[in-house]
Amino acid sequence: MASPSRRRCRRRRRCKRPVSSRGTRAGPSAPERRRRVRSSSMRFEDRSVRGQVARLRPLAVEVLRRYSIDVAALRLLNHGFNTTFRVDTTDGRRFALRLNVNSRRTDSFIGAEMAWLAALAEETDLWVPIPQRTLDGALLTHVRSPDLGRDLPAALFSWLPGRDLGDDASDVQMRAVGRATAALHAHGEG
Repeated sequence: MASPSRRRCRRRRRCKRPVSSRGTRAGPSAPERRRRVRSSSMRFEDRSVRGQVARLRPLAVEVLRRYSIDVAALRLLNHGFNTTFRVDTTDGRRFALRLNVNSRRTDSFIGAEMAWLAALAEETDLWVPIPQRTLDGALLTHVRSPDLGRDLPAALFSWLPGRDLGDDASDVQMRAVGRATAALHAHGEG
């Protein structure tokens, strides 16, 4: 037989959660309360990939407000050493947003990477992702991650169309990779 509180709930047909013996609505059950506490206090590295990305997505949105773009869609591309999102804009452009989540690179190292990519785009015929400047002119920005307790370096790049060749590259494609590598070395030495 159902408890008095359950019978009362059935009669009302509007109870969504159990009613206590005093006739008042009860809060979440003990297991629900434990789950909430665990999920809010769980360390970032102990979360699932999906859980980590869910915590990073709002940070990505915050970073994108610093650029002169109107975001239409944000899609995860990769989550590993860094987390990369594809950014589609309302005017049809596409970008790649990189959050340096696990990188131990210094800002000066990342800044040098940005400067070199910008120089390669300007001084060679290589297709490289071009770092985009924030509204205040910076190539690199930071966003605070409460979960990690530190600032994450973030950068937005132009989109390079194409696909990963994997192990299926032809001889012609491998020669093109060799020429691109030679151009990178020549630019680095010059």
